[in-house]
Amino acid sequence: MKVSTLFSYLAGRREAILEIAGDPKAVRIGMLLVLSAAFAREYDAEYLPAKPWLLALPWAMSLVASFLVFAVFRLAARKRVPRPPYWRSYRSFLALFWMTAPLAWLYAVPYERFLTPYGATVANLWSLAVVAAWRVLLITQAASVLFGFGRIRSFFLVMLPADVMAVAAAVLSPKPIIDIMGGLSHSPEDALLSSVTLSVILLGVYSFPVWLAGAVLAVVFAQVRGAAWATLAAGRTSRSAWALAWATVLIWILVLPFTQSEQRRAAKANGLLEEGRIPEALDFLSAYPRERFPPLFDPRPRLWEGETTPDLLDVMEALVERPTAPWVSEAYVRKVLLQRDERLWLGEYRGRLARLLPKLPDGPRIAAGLGYADPDVGVEHDEDFMVLHELAKSAEGGDVPN
Repeated sequence: MKVSTLFSYLAGRREAILEIAGDPKAVRIGMLLVLSAAFAREYDAEYLPAKPWLLALPWAMSLVASFLVFAVFRLAARKRVPRPPYWRSYRSFLALFWMTAPLAWLYAVPYERFLTPYGATVANLWSLAVVAAWRVLLITQAASVLFGFGRIRSFFLVMLPADVMAVAAAVLSPKPIIDIMGGLSHSPEDALLSSVTLSVILLGVYSFPVWLAGAVLAVVFAQVRGAAWATLAAGRTSRSAWALAWATVLIWILVLPFTQSEQRRAAKANGLLEEGRIPEALDFLSAYPRERFPPLFDPRPRLWEGETTPDLLDVMEALVERPTAPWVSEAYVRKVLLQRDERLWLGEYRGRLARLLPKLPDGPRIAAGLGYADPDVGVEHDEDFMVLHELAKSAEGGDVPN
């Protein structure tokens, strides 16, 4: 297997598929490429010394995904195709699965550094869609060559487990799907992510019968021609292939010192906030300009991800007591304006708001944004409400999210 083999494989060439499947050491090359793809995804997204397991996560997920797809094809082929022993044939299939990892290098493009947050979210979603579609087509081609099924039958056999895994991943993701369905507020980019997540779940559930029926028909009426298992010739891995694989990992080790400083600051700030050391966290955040943190940095609590510590109003009360950088104050004002749930209308929280907001320069804007300017809101007009109501009426325009 040579360097050119990898790029030929990414183009779906049959000869490259056979060359990789026949090389017993190709799986090790693939393992390095998966690691490089993990670096590409996380190099400017997370502080890796604090979360080294993120680099191993793609290995674990790809092992599960590749095994499910392989098991479906192995079961579908049954005795129709002469095959090597189970685990040896799985090793060949896993090598082909891992050799798709270079497609994930597309995730390394730092869209958020030259696009708006919403534009970066759109670009990242398109990157994810392109990589996912390309991988499905590559694995379909590889399985078709190895097992001898036609491409259409192979496509249904790949999509059946892929659909299940996509729905499971979407369900387990920390997106506020119920919030979106209930019409509660989120930033435009968070709302987009939630909408896409919900769409993936619905599309996956509704399309599952199609993939299941297609897979069953593919097995029942399978016509196996030219299965490659019996003709695989043992190959050798070239030095150039090893050099490329190691280079794709080592280059990230050289890049990390220039990208992880922002992530380190973000991780420290969020760690202080999670521990309840709010004043210390605010001082730390205010000691740096916004540009010294990641472009999409959102200090805790990230309400849409279900984080409850620290309490948002605890942070707002701490903002009153100490000088804080404008960008930090605005970040938390925005959180309150987006937190339009019933909790902020309950007696306890309404009382805290009534004591807090008059002390904040943005208090009138926040009160208006939470809807207290409306005289008919269906809640008891107690003293706290009237304080917030008068404060909201004093707001002169301002940036209040819809």
